[in-house]
Amino acid sequence: MMMMKTIMHATKNKAIPASAVFFRGIGKLLAVFGLLALLPAAGSSALAQQVADQKLPAEAEALIREALSFNPALAASAHQIEAQASRERQVRSLPDPEVNLGYFINPAEESQFLGRFSVSAMQMFPWFGTLSAAQRQQEQLTAAEGQRHLEAALDLVLEVQLGWLDLAETGQREQLLHEELALLTQLEDWLAARHETGLARQTERIALQMERSRLQTRIRNVEDARLPLQTRLNTLLQRDAERPLHIGAEVPLRELVAGPEHITLQLLQNRPELREYTQRTQALEHAMEQNRRMGLPEFGLGFEVMGRDYGTMNMMPAMKESFYGMATVRVPLWRGKYDGRRDEYRAGMQALEQNREAARLQMVARAETLQSAWREARRAVSLYDEELQPAFEQLYRLQLESYAASETGFRELLQLRRDWLDARTDRLEARFRAERELARIERETASWLELVLSLE
Repeated sequence: MMMMKTIMHATKNKAIPASAVFFRGIGKLLAVFGLLALLPAAGSSALAQQVADQKLPAEAEALIREALSFNPALAASAHQIEAQASRERQVRSLPDPEVNLGYFINPAEESQFLGRFSVSAMQMFPWFGTLSAAQRQQEQLTAAEGQRHLEAALDLVLEVQLGWLDLAETGQREQLLHEELALLTQLEDWLAARHETGLARQTERIALQMERSRLQTRIRNVEDARLPLQTRLNTLLQRDAERPLHIGAEVPLRELVAGPEHITLQLLQNRPELREYTQRTQALEHAMEQNRRMGLPEFGLGFEVMGRDYGTMNMMPAMKESFYGMATVRVPLWRGKYDGRRDEYRAGMQALEQNREAARLQMVARAETLQSAWREARRAVSLYDEELQPAFEQLYRLQLESYAASETGFRELLQLRRDWLDARTDRLEARFRAERELARIERETASWLELVLSLE
């Protein structure tokens, strides 16, 4: 109920509350369902080692917390959990008692209006442990719904992280193009000086202007690409779509310090999706136990009260008030529906186990693919830093000396600048590709799960 009031208050004010406001209700709700206890211990082997060597900047984490503070999809998921929890009270309730009212009129004495009144009540009781099994089943279903909620929260964290990286990459790409444009301005000043001495040709100045126009077009394209990225991230943050977003923090070049074995172990222990399969399997086990107990006899206890008979016949003595105690037993003789349910639950458990194994294999394979993609991107970054950049610097210096000595043309110099810019752009893309793959690895291993549950 507290959680519902919190959500209604945030919706009414149309303001983004602090992250603790929304997740305080969620945290209490999840704690009731025992989800917090399902997390691995903080000192377990799966959580002792981080996937990356450092965390994201505080700016990115603040955006993640803001997105988690209130999100319509997460709010809908929380309501689903509450709906599941409300069914626990339903399944542990006894069946409604039966109350019968009777009034007997003696047809032989039509002149006597008053007859005989009776009232009876009967309460049926299922076999011992039936309601408890139903309650345990519903508790597992509620917990499974909570695991689905955590998966949705982790998906949101990844989307915000990728949106932040996209904007950061766009900003650095624009900065890179502006740096190249500034260098062309220096070359233009140099050409102007050479033109005064008669060394620069008009064709060189035209080629330089063409290169400047090309760079300016690329800068405008990058600026236009920022708007949809900004809109998408603002949507995740529940902000106005046109609200400006400034990425001021430097994106660190993080290392993947966890090995494949640790990543697989953390994935298997932390992923809510795998726990959801386990809890749904346990729910079917409790359902099968409930079905077994439903196939046992049910008992009923009741009473009947009969009032005085005012409509007695001439040959019968007057009958006074009477009280009767009643007991009944329902014997389930027809076993077809119970056996059918048992087979249905067994098949459902086998299906869940197979689905869990298939999901586990897909997660492990996906994690291996992401690690390979991360290593490939990091090799591209290392190739530029260790070999291409020193080579381009040396080659450009030699090309400038050769052009100054009129041994090479200006077009060759511009082509070298274009090749260098392409290499720097490839390096930038590889760097952010590595960060995206690392973010996806963190998503696969549920590395942000502690943050999600800490916002209670």
